[in-house]
Amino acid sequence: MVEVTEKCALLQAIERQAAAAVAEANSIVLVMDGQLGLTAADEEIVSWLRRSHPSKPVHLAINKCENPQKADLQV
Repeated sequence: MVEVTEKCALLQAIERQAAAAVAEANSIVLVMDGQLGLTAADEEIVSWLRRSHPSKPVHLAINKCENPQKADLQV
């Protein structure tokens, strides 16, 4: 039970730090995994950014998309 509580506390601390960083930023670089494609977590973050910071520009960066054999399968 302690382990679950510690994970929740860590996730809350990460969310607070990310929110503070976005609030302070002039623009945001959102990095997504090109091999996984769009995930539910990605969609949740994008939705939060649009809702909470609609005037901040968001630049999308795709990581892990350097494999030419899988190019058609990547974002």
